Amino acid sequence: MPHFVVLVNYRDIYNRKGTARLKIKAPDALSAAEKAKKELAEIEKFSTRKNIRKFNLNSIQVVQQADPRKQEGLLISRNNIRPGLEVWELKGTIDANTNKQFDDLLREAIMEGTDKIVFDCRGLDYINSTGIGSIVGVNSEIEIKLANLPHKIAEIFIVVGLDQLLRIFHSVEEALQDF
Repeated sequence: MPHFVVLVNYRDIYNRKGTARLKIKAPDALSAAEKAKKELAEIEKFSTRKNIRKFNLNSIQVVQQADPRKQEGLLISRNNIRPGLEVWELKGTIDANTNKQFDDLLREAIMEGTDKIVFDCRGLDYINSTGIGSIVGVNSEIEIKLANLPHKIAEIFIVVGLDQLLRIFHSVEEALQDF
């Protein structure tokens, strides 16, 4: 099944305009647009500040098919720094196909006594609302920090207000120093 890049315009509470980019797996462009609308609704639902972003669903454009050579799936490398503290290197995508793996590993880490995780997102190509929901869902149980977020993903986290809930750092080292 092909991947499509979907663009949607938004305005924030300061009346600034922006464009969100989503990578959607769908059989055709019309289906990609419909899936994008559902994902945007989920993103707004998880926003800590509901008025921070208002998506203009009438502005959705399917602009191109995404590069099929991009890695599909999710690779997670767990690095134990000290008891209770881990750095997870994320590579690939966190979407409906990989979120169960991601969520199961999160729950397993918590059961093992991990109470602090730095997600090294340098290799993260895409995260959808289910992945964001998993992170937000465990944030009350453990301390989470995000490092090396790709610009396109960081922009979404900031605009929907998740930077108020989760700490975002430019490097793993900065995140570790913050504990």
